[in-house]
Amino acid sequence: MTIQEKLIDNKPRETSGSRSANRFDYQKDWALCKALELQLEEDNYVIVLDFHDDILILDSDISPDKIGFYQIKSKRSGVWTKAALIKRETDKMSIFGKLLYNYTIFGDFDISLNLVSNATFDMKLADKTKSTEKISISLEELDEKEKVGIFKKVEEELNVNLKDKANLTYLRVTELGASGHDTYTKGKLVEFFSKYENGKYDVNANAAYGILFSEFKKKNDYEWEVGSFEEILKYKAVTRADFEKLINLLIKSSKQYTEWKDVEQELSSNGIGFKEISRIKKKWVDYELQRLDASNEIVQELQNDICKLINDEEDAAYIKMMYSIFSKYSLNKGYPYKIIGIDDAYVKAAILLELKSWSPDDE
Repeated sequence: MTIQEKLIDNKPRETSGSRSANRFDYQKDWALCKALELQLEEDNYVIVLDFHDDILILDSDISPDKIGFYQIKSKRSGVWTKAALIKRETDKMSIFGKLLYNYTIFGDFDISLNLVSNATFDMKLADKTKSTEKISISLEELDEKEKVGIFKKVEEELNVNLKDKANLTYLRVTELGASGHDTYTKGKLVEFFSKYENGKYDVNANAAYGILFSEFKKKNDYEWEVGSFEEILKYKAVTRADFEKLINLLIKSSKQYTEWKDVEQELSSNGIGFKEISRIKKKWVDYELQRLDASNEIVQELQNDICKLINDEEDAAYIKMMYSIFSKYSLNKGYPYKIIGIDDAYVKAAILLELKSWSPDDE
């Protein structure tokens, strides 16, 4: 049986995970930071969100051979102790129990089991060094008594033999704080674009974060049952190819934003007033981000309508063409867009931006 088949044949035990996870953005930010890290490397990857565990990372979207399970735990203060990690609460598995349960299903494959937290781990190590000063610890490094104590409790909990599985299990400390994790992630985006293709693209980190986080949230919070590996990829995962497309869209958007100064100059030279230009500028920024969100059906419909009108429009000067298309759009729609918060300035900005994006190949 392949990893793909195993993921589907053994559905996650918890069906309410995505509903409760809707309240937790920490693991989504961690996943986004991990994608930024992996994207700068050459290897293929798939990040699966809230399916079997908080995060899964596969080495391929076609025929994966390796799978990493990541349980993400934020902590406001203190450290993690052995007692806290093996403690069971009523009707709940222990933290270690939940993590090592994945071995009982996927133990025949090349797997790793990873507990990730912003807090350090206070464990007795075989070499007597301080565990709280380490950012990565294999359970194989633990003092023998400490290790035996952990696995004895988890084996009792899961009713399974876990002998010699310490080398599969890791404790990892992340810099992502329990608070301010969105700000940290934006900083990682700045760092990413400074390295991506030698830093030749100037992408607004706040704008990029909004689009990328929205995509990870959508995949994390998808609550319906998936019946195939293809559906996992479509509804619960972000592949390397998916992330590359998102990055390219953000780069394309940033290039169009730099063209606003040219648009502003043309509007001004055509006698458009300062207040009107200011309104259109604000909506230009809103639209160039919102049109990247495939789940925003209202904006997607607006974009499609405008592109059709552009293709049908007779050639004319840039601003003249914008007003002609605006009149036809308003006439066709009868101004229903005001009800949903899309005003005249927004439509004009959308037309101006789509005209800038147009090429003869679009006809």
